Amino acid sequence: MKLTNKYKLPEVLYNAIKEKYYPPSEDRLSVTDLINPPLMRTLKLKEWDNIEHDASNDIWLLLGVSLHSYLEKAGDNAYHEVKIEYPVVSERLGISKQAGLVIVGKIDRLTLDHCIEDYKLVSVNADIDRLSEKWAEQLNLYAELYREVYGKPVLNLAVHLIFKDWQRNRKDYRGYPSLPFKTVYLERWDRRKTKAFLEDRLYDHLINPERECSRQEKWQHDDIWAVMTRGRDRARRLFKSKDAAARYIREKKLERQLQQGKIYVQKRPGECVRCEHYCLVSNVCPYFAKMKRSIDYGKKKRE
Repeated sequence: MKLTNKYKLPEVLYNAIKEKYYPPSEDRLSVTDLINPPLMRTLKLKEWDNIEHDASNDIWLLLGVSLHSYLEKAGDNAYHEVKIEYPVVSERLGISKQAGLVIVGKIDRLTLDHCIEDYKLVSVNADIDRLSEKWAEQLNLYAELYREVYGKPVLNLAVHLIFKDWQRNRKDYRGYPSLPFKTVYLERWDRRKTKAFLEDRLYDHLINPERECSRQEKWQHDDIWAVMTRGRDRARRLFKSKDAAARYIREKKLERQLQQGKIYVQKRPGECVRCEHYCLVSNVCPYFAKMKRSIDYGKKKRE
């Protein structure tokens, strides 16, 4: 992987970020990779040397690393980090222990009262409800793998949030957190649901390793329909559906201009936020390259 430094970060920061990246292993599957779309791991395995990523994208990563480092130093016997290595065996997928596939994970903290705790740095404006769904997947997998490896149950799941951009002068605003900290307790799935989820994720990775990511996995915004005037870059009006754009044309009596080609309706594909800003393998992804070549997507990005 080529880690660039386009904005000339200090060398010590660049080197600290660089240490977090290492080539993936075919026979080791992290819980994070397991939850993510399979194409992301597939491209890391196949295109590692061609991936290009700039260090400036990962400055916040250093804060997360620092947080976990301090927690590790401050921990005691009641709170400790747990590493998990679970050999995959699946009759459904025809995987035996001899195949050598291992799921790996690292629990931030496991308390003596059988609670898995995870610590995360997030923005005050983060969609906690949406993120909680992914966190529940992650921590329930940790709980199931911990039980399989160590033979002990996990009773509760908690995520401790630290708001990295919290402002004291806004703490009295309605809806704004009064502290730069919040604990979110997650649903503890039963074993049947957790095992089914684990099997489904393994199936997706092993059977569909190169499938295109879904709109939800791309964090894709809704498509927009723009009523355009020929020769102008800016839209007259934007609509959430093609029918709404057509209704606007009727109400404004613009049908004749539409027939003459003076105006037209342009579909603007919703921005794929993950692909554009957060995916490590976007520069080697064939689907993202195809999307960027799209005329409509290109016009949307320019306006």
